[in-house]
Amino acid sequence: MSTMQEMVKGAVSKARNYFGNDVSESRLMAKERKVNEVAHNLQIEREKYERAKDMRAVFTYKYERMTVIVAKDLGQGDFKDPIALTDLDKKFAKYYLDACQAYDNAKMSAASGDQANNDPAVIWKDVPQVWKAVFDAIGAGETASPPKVSVLQALILPMIAHIVHDLPLAIADTLMNEPSQANADDFDRINELMGGRFNEIQRQISLRYNWLLILLDGAALFFDEHIIFQTIRQERSNAWRDATRLLHARYNNDQEKYERIRESIIRRTLVYIAFYRAPSIWWLRLAFWLDHLALRLFMMLKWPITTSHQKEQPQTPPEERPALAA
Repeated sequence: MSTMQEMVKGAVSKARNYFGNDVSESRLMAKERKVNEVAHNLQIEREKYERAKDMRAVFTYKYERMTVIVAKDLGQGDFKDPIALTDLDKKFAKYYLDACQAYDNAKMSAASGDQANNDPAVIWKDVPQVWKAVFDAIGAGETASPPKVSVLQALILPMIAHIVHDLPLAIADTLMNEPSQANADDFDRINELMGGRFNEIQRQISLRYNWLLILLDGAALFFDEHIIFQTIRQERSNAWRDATRLLHARYNNDQEKYERIRESIIRRTLVYIAFYRAPSIWWLRLAFWLDHLALRLFMMLKWPITTSHQKEQPQTPPEERPALAA
């Protein structure tokens, strides 16, 4: 038996321990392929943003890397409800990609100077409030200008909007009913993956977009997991709670309560955005300032920064990948 066959059979055996003997190699591979499709779509957007020196590239790169990691674990049978997790992954990413597209469309409409349709309320109606605040802050689409924010802010601000605002909506849209224990366990597994890979991806972002961040990390100016990861972990837990509240309100046909919960999510997200856009903590302001200063230099020279060991081959579109031998 080949090494690859042994690996596949091992993955299937592990998966069966979680959710029964009806799981096949093809089903596991199909779920992994669907999540890899999400990663491929993110890769396309990230490459577009990098070519344009659009600061959305930073978060999109982080998102792409984490999605690849989730896809790999999914293919190994490390989740109890792979169907729900796959659906959640696709819907969650769609919130971000749709917000990017809606923002670009609105900017084009605003720049066209169409007098018949120059009402800002009309132009920006399809862009979620939190995403407009984020994209305005990081200067999304303003590729001809110097960067408005640091790499750190270009990472944090979209993360906050996506996790605090989008995640509970995506969970509620995916599950439709009361979450099961398997759903909760899978959610915790994602938190573990993020925690285990956070420093690794943090370093990849530093190497790719601003080398100074490595020095800042060593000097304890760069906020570490105690600042950003713990915040994200806490808000992922809050997202689960908010999703449950949304599901209960929808189940009881309480539209007024549903909208109140939505508004509270928006308010909390905007508070985070305001803080990380102009933090009150002096050393965090200093880290952002130094990061921004170095970023402007790299932007004038070469950006993103690449090294011989860091260059990546484009992901093969999932539908073109050869199937593993049975």
